Amino acid sequence: MFMFILDAVLIFISFILAYFLRFEVLLFITPDSAPIFQQYFNILVFVTIIWLALFKLIGLYEAKKFTALIDELASLFLGVSLATLVLLGMLFLNQEFWFSRLVIVNVWWIALLLLGLSRLAIFWLRRTLRLRGWGVKNVLILGAGEMGQVLALKITQDKTLGYRVVGYLDDDPVKLAKTYNT
Repeated sequence: MFMFILDAVLIFISFILAYFLRFEVLLFITPDSAPIFQQYFNILVFVTIIWLALFKLIGLYEAKKFTALIDELASLFLGVSLATLVLLGMLFLNQEFWFSRLVIVNVWWIALLLLGLSRLAIFWLRRTLRLRGWGVKNVLILGAGEMGQVLALKITQDKTLGYRVVGYLDDDPVKLAKTYNT
């Protein structure tokens, strides 16, 4: 839920920054009359909801989907690009719904930047907290044989994974009550 709200805020900010970049900073390519900011602002809630729905559709809010940061960033790139294309399609189909094409291009890169930086910051924060023991989950390894030992070793060596081996479960009576080094 936190990522959903954070994304909504950052998408909203991206549109506002893109508008001001287009009509306040890039004055040399501004048309004779810039559209009133209120026209953009009124539609931003609708556009933000569409973007979030597309993000949900491609699985950006599924916690177990991403095992690596690069996978999440790739899905984010896909989501922002798809949402931008959908917005362009809506503009083509509805002429009353007017946005500057340069604003949309600016929204694309600004949203990628802001949303990507937020994902990096959260990844770094989670990693730091796990190293300090926060949010660590206890795991029970099925099988105390060689493969179980290798898995336990990998889990204990990389504290950023967020797992703590608490024991083994094996049906071999020889391994009962045996202590293993992890």
